Amino acid sequence: MHGNLLHELKWILSDVKPNSAKFDSVITDLADIVFTSKDYDEILSELEDIYFHEGNGSNFRFGFAGFYLLSVIYRRACDRQKLQSLITHGATRFEDNIDFKLVYLSCYEFCNPLGKSHAELLEDANTLCSQFPDRPSCLHVYAHIVASLMESGVEVDAAYLDEAIEFVDRAISLDSSYPKYRVKRARLNALKGDLNKAYIDFDKAVSLLHPTSPEYPKHLADIEAARLRADFLSSNKRIADRASIEIENVKASVSSNVEIVGLFSAVLSVVFTMASITSQSLLKFFELAFLACSLFGLLIMVFAVFSLISGRDEKLCRRLIIFGIVFAFIPIALYGAVPLIVSLMPGK
Repeated sequence: MHGNLLHELKWILSDVKPNSAKFDSVITDLADIVFTSKDYDEILSELEDIYFHEGNGSNFRFGFAGFYLLSVIYRRACDRQKLQSLITHGATRFEDNIDFKLVYLSCYEFCNPLGKSHAELLEDANTLCSQFPDRPSCLHVYAHIVASLMESGVEVDAAYLDEAIEFVDRAISLDSSYPKYRVKRARLNALKGDLNKAYIDFDKAVSLLHPTSPEYPKHLADIEAARLRADFLSSNKRIADRASIEIENVKASVSSNVEIVGLFSAVLSVVFTMASITSQSLLKFFELAFLACSLFGLLIMVFAVFSLISGRDEKLCRRLIIFGIVFAFIPIALYGAVPLIVSLMPGK
């Protein structure tokens, strides 16, 4: 078996162009063969021995092929510990290889041993898509990163989601037989809120599976898990949206009540002040008119302040406050200036 693995890896290196869609395909097919073999443990042990010993020398391409193959197998087996060790080890040897980005980005749901930030992950995925626009695995990994980040609760701009859907659309057009691309698009559409499109893709992904394949149960379980997760996230989003609407309604109700109380208080203040002044003084009509204008200006200011506190349009409230100040103090200034103007008139 050791010889067969070496033969397969050497064939990949001799006949398949690296950094290509075919390279991704043959690595994936070889991983399927290893993973579904009845001698899985034995073969995996031999493969690890090949990678860490024979692939550790000067044959860089041979070493990377083994690294890539092991990463796919560990992901299938959901072996987080081995995957983390493999990525950490591979970073010291293959970090300058553009395909190294593809490998560790594909493993993001399991681990992030390099400690990449969300922005760095998106940037690396975008670099892959820019460099290989017709390579389905690179287009898919961008969608994979966006879906993983959003499903884990990370705030991602809507433009990234739209771009991820566009990239996975292109991946499906390039290779329509791979169910994983359909599942990824379904996850993205579910995150966008379009469950009808998501369910169509989930059903199509199931139809692309081969019931006679040894991996059929696992792939089917993965699709059903993704479907359940999409339902759960969609339900949570609907609940959150409904709660947000209710909160906004309560805030609007409180704001209206605050404004009504402020306006009512201001009106009562003006009424009682005018009544008190009228009953206890001998002010002339124009003096009462000036006073009424001043109190009306104060009323506007009080109303504007209450509206500002309750969260209304800040710009409009500030304009009302300025208008109230002008309306309140100009009559007072005019009232004080009248005696001076009269005294300056001829004959006085």
